[in-house]
Amino acid sequence: MLVLDANILIRAVLGVRVLDILRTYSKVVRFAVTDVAASDAKELISDRDDNDWPTLASALALTCPIWTEDQDFFGLGVPIWKSSRVELLLKRRMVRN
Repeated sequence: MLVLDANILIRAVLGVRVLDILRTYSKVVRFAVTDVAASDAKELISDRDDNDWPTLASALALTCPIWTEDQDFFGLGVPIWKSSRVELLLKRRMVRN
């Protein structure tokens, strides 16, 4: 499973590459978008973007990485995948399945 950050969703709507990746790998990898989050996650990023805490909380609760281009998630104990590398992760998972 991979939690998508808001900027990745925007890229999926406005761009081509992210949408292609989502379509290609949606059958072998589950993608999650935050809807609810734990309150203690906001404390982890209190000096960062307040809108990022639901994404962080979801990744922590689901024990999975975040796909983002945002620097605010670095150093918070959650694996981060950039667009330039996320396809490598997804290809590996596709090969295993």
